[in-house]
Amino acid sequence: SRLKEYVVAALMSDDLPTLRSVLPQRPLNYGVLMRWTVALHGMEAYYAEVPPNSRLQIMREWTSGVTQILRETPGQLIKVLEDEPEVEGDEQSTALSTIVSFHCFCNRGTSGSMSDNMTMDELRHVQFLMASDLTKHRPHLNLLGPAKTRCFLGQPVDLNPQVQGDPVKAHHVLRVAASAYLVVRCWHEGVEKVLEEDRALFQKLHLILGNWFLFSNEASNL
Repeated sequence: SRLKEYVVAALMSDDLPTLRSVLPQRPLNYGVLMRWTVALHGMEAYYAEVPPNSRLQIMREWTSGVTQILRETPGQLIKVLEDEPEVEGDEQSTALSTIVSFHCFCNRGTSGSMSDNMTMDELRHVQFLMASDLTKHRPHLNLLGPAKTRCFLGQPVDLNPQVQGDPVKAHHVLRVAASAYLVVRCWHEGVEKVLEEDRALFQKLHLILGNWFLFSNEASNL
C-alpha cells in the first residue's frame, strides 16, 4: 500500500492499532493536515450545495472564460497552451479540463529581449511576486489596482524535462484551475464575478512580466 506516503500513524485512531503499526512514526505534517482539512470543507460544499449539472456547466463556463481572457491579453508576454477541445464526458474529465496552462515571456529591458523565455527558477519568483503586495517597496504602483492584490498560482511545471538547460525548447508553464471552492463561489456569486478576479490576476501577471527587468532582482521578502 502507498498509504504511508500520505498518512502517518499520528493521524490514525488508537482503535486501529494494526493500521497504526504499519504507518510511519514520524512527526505529524501540520501543513498537509491543514490543506486536507480545508480541501475537505470545500469538497463538502461542492457536493452538497451545487447540483451536478450546474457543476459541469460552471466548470465549462469558467474554463472558457479564463481561456478567452488569456487570448485577449495584449502583447506577447502570456500565451495560452491550447489543449484539445473537451469531449463531453464525466465530471472528472470536465474538472481536469479546467487546468489552463500558459507560457510566460518576460521583458528583460534590453534590445531583443522584450519577450524572452523564462527559466523554472524565474517562474518560481513570478509565483512569489504574484502572492506579494508589490506596492510595499514600490509605492507608485498603488495607482495600479492589481499590484497590491495577492494572487495565488500553483507552482510552475516543466512539460518537457528532457531538454533541461535549453530555454528555447523548454516548455515551462504556469497554470490555473477551478477548485471546488471556486465552483461553489461561482454558484453563489456568478461565474462573471469570479472571472473579474481572474482578469485582475492576469493584469498583475502582465505587469510583472512586462517589467521583469525591475522585478527580477526583487528580494524575496516583500
